[in-house]
Amino acid sequence: LYSLYYESSLVIPKGSCANVIQIVKGINESGLLKSDNVVGIIDRDRRSDTEINNLSKNDIYVLDVAEVENLFILPEIFE
Repeated sequence: LYSLYYESSLVIPKGSCANVIQIVKGINESGLLKSDNVVGIIDRDRRSDTEINNLSKNDIYVLDVAEVENLFILPEIFE
């Protein structure tokens, strides 16, 4: 799904949200990529607004739905 939407970007599935958080933070903190930051997209699950805000400071973005599959039942996507 993300590869189709972000077709001009390299999309690498990393499994769990915990993996995404760990990998994105690790790569960005390493300074290995000078020109680009790695970003992550994770499910909302039961994350608080405070946690979501803190994650965004590390280029980790949280969907507005509990799971990515739930995007398909949003009215604007379904229509």
